[in-house]
Amino acid sequence: MRLPSLVGTLLCLFLHGCGKCPPSGVGQPTVIPQPTPQAVLDRIEQLGGTYKLSGDGRVVVLSFKRCPLNDGDLEILRSTPDVWTLNLRGINVVKGTLTAAGLEPLEALTKLRRLDLSMNARLNGRLEVIRKLRELEFLNLEGSSFGDETMPAIASLPRLQTLRVGMNGITDEGIRALRGSPIESIDYWHDRGEDIGALGGLKKLRTWFIGYDSIPADRLHELRDMDQLEFLWISCFNVDTPPESVEALRTLTSLQTLEISCPPDADCPLLAALDSLPNLRTLRLTSIGDRGISRLPRQETIEGLDLALTTQVTADGLLALRRLPQLKNLSLRPGTTTPDSLRVIASLPRLERLYFDANRIGHAHDQLPHSSPVYPDLGPGFGATDLATLTQQIPLKHLSLDGFGFGDEVMPILALNTHFETLGLGDSPITDGGLLQLRHNAGLRYINVEGTRIGREAALQFQTDFAPR
Repeated sequence: MRLPSLVGTLLCLFLHGCGKCPPSGVGQPTVIPQPTPQAVLDRIEQLGGTYKLSGDGRVVVLSFKRCPLNDGDLEILRSTPDVWTLNLRGINVVKGTLTAAGLEPLEALTKLRRLDLSMNARLNGRLEVIRKLRELEFLNLEGSSFGDETMPAIASLPRLQTLRVGMNGITDEGIRALRGSPIESIDYWHDRGEDIGALGGLKKLRTWFIGYDSIPADRLHELRDMDQLEFLWISCFNVDTPPESVEALRTLTSLQTLEISCPPDADCPLLAALDSLPNLRTLRLTSIGDRGISRLPRQETIEGLDLALTTQVTADGLLALRRLPQLKNLSLRPGTTTPDSLRVIASLPRLERLYFDANRIGHAHDQLPHSSPVYPDLGPGFGATDLATLTQQIPLKHLSLDGFGFGDEVMPILALNTHFETLGLGDSPITDGGLLQLRHNAGLRYINVEGTRIGREAALQFQTDFAPR
């Protein structure tokens, strides 16, 4: 009797296994990775390259950065199929004649995840070989001659996360060709005449580096389709800020870091939109004055604020910072900070870290102090004794005073705060005796004393006796 086809199939699978699947208990052959042959390693070194090996001796990281390679030299890549990082930056800078035709051996690197082709003026064309790099996550084409014709091949990469195409011939048309790509971060140096909305097709785009420029406030409406952006720099100089720009900013609800440049005598109406940004963690305000900062709304999520001010904001203006109840990290320029400013800062209940550095945007979470820039034409707008307000009223964990010139007179004032974990005291006339003033600050983990009068032996003894952490 003939069995129905479904029953027959089930019996076949149960009793014997069918099709291409091996019967139960039969293992697949194990492929043992082979180390890269010594002759291949010798050839890499002959070409000027460097490499890193995996635990079993295979080349996995390969760099020919600034090596004068020519077409044909990269045939060695066919003998290193396990490479996942390849650096070919600056080959043309050192008179290498490598062209796009010489990149064909890239097809052998099917495991490649990071590729740097930057600073190679001879490289141009469609770059079709890149379509075979299905694992590629990072691609740098900065300073090359690739143009819009390259973008369709790049758009085909299913795992690409970061693309750098600054300083080359890419236009809006090329950026539009990336529509649907999974790119999360792009370096694309727009100019103010181009279509910002061309990036709207990158639905996973989170960060956009636009060179040393910013988005004019009157063009924010072009970003309405990019509500997944996490970083943005906006300039209010020499343009109006219409109401539609404020509303457009409200729609960018994924923003985590925002920088706004605003003239000192302007209202800066964009600040009114901050209470609509639920993920905003870091804010940088450049050149803003009392009129602008007074527009700060109550904002519950900002933890880091960088005030890169060119003029002094009054204590009354700084009172607006109290509308940021979660503020933990604050960066100021020393020359625009007054004793009255410090008294207002001392009223911020959650403040943990205070930096006197104009460029801490996005780094307010850093644990270790960095030497702050010295502004010889400004200098700190306050004296050592003015810091007592801070050390007595708020439990600061970090304070940077590098380069201010304060000596031992500041140390008893710092000792009043036993919560310090890190201190920046570099480039100042503090002595061994001054350091001992901190002997009761048991929570200290790091002190920058580079450029002080503290001796090495005294510093090591202090660490052993009083600051073992």
